[in-house]
Amino acid sequence: MSKWLLLISISLLMVASCGKKGATKGDGISIDSALYAQGGYFEDVNAFANGLLTAPKELSPNERLIADLEPLWRKTINFRTFKGKAKMHYEGGGQKQDFTANFRVVHDSVIWIHITAGMGIVNVARILITRDSLLMINYLQKEVMQMPISEAQKLIPVAADYSTIERLILGDVLNRSGKVSAAHISANQYVLSVTDEEMRQQVKYNKQDSTMRSLQMLSVVGKSGVAGMIQYKDYEMISMKKFSNDRVININNNKQLHYLTMSFNNATFDEQLNFPFSVPSSYHKVEH
Repeated sequence: MSKWLLLISISLLMVASCGKKGATKGDGISIDSALYAQGGYFEDVNAFANGLLTAPKELSPNERLIADLEPLWRKTINFRTFKGKAKMHYEGGGQKQDFTANFRVVHDSVIWIHITAGMGIVNVARILITRDSLLMINYLQKEVMQMPISEAQKLIPVAADYSTIERLILGDVLNRSGKVSAAHISANQYVLSVTDEEMRQQVKYNKQDSTMRSLQMLSVVGKSGVAGMIQYKDYEMISMKKFSNDRVININNNKQLHYLTMSFNNATFDEQLNFPFSVPSSYHKVEH
């Protein structure tokens, strides 16, 4: 497998899944372990309706704050289609690479990616991702690879699925399965801690406009030593949607650091899209 094939895979499928906290590049935001104390009040609605509970429990100040801020965590980017072009910079495994990625996405259906280098002159790869498969054309090596999406993690240092990749491209929260367990307000930020059986997350939002500023992830299961953080910058209102044009992504996999920046200079929503994708007959198939 060429270094470009590995590079593209790492860059586009990055998400922390399990392990311990690792060092990060950028603003150096660290996980505040005190925020992960279990908390939150969950009312037994059925028991209350049947008269078994006479009145709801009075919320503590922290529980009230969680209830007030939880809508931030549940907020998502609603769209039908997305089209964007981003300059990318990657560092990891002794490599440094700059390239451009063109994205086309139909929500919850298909992701099309065209990778170029050298000011757009060098055709590097095209990738077509659906809910259950990944097809990649490597123009540099004249190869094509197809695999179930469930096996894509063979190419990369961490686990991923279709929804994770889509959310990464759109600048959305990668994993919403957890419950908000703690919250606090600093001088200019709302900070939420989210936990589930597999992952701890800390999310920071700007108080002024409620935009997400950083997302840090740390697994609580397994010993693979993977942690990650994404920083979101330069928000722009596009089609009534707040979109982060600049992202900084860090991942630490057993002390192997991967660093990626994404800088969008063109993004649109809900346009009619096509997905040009044809494999030259002379290209050979690579077994995965």
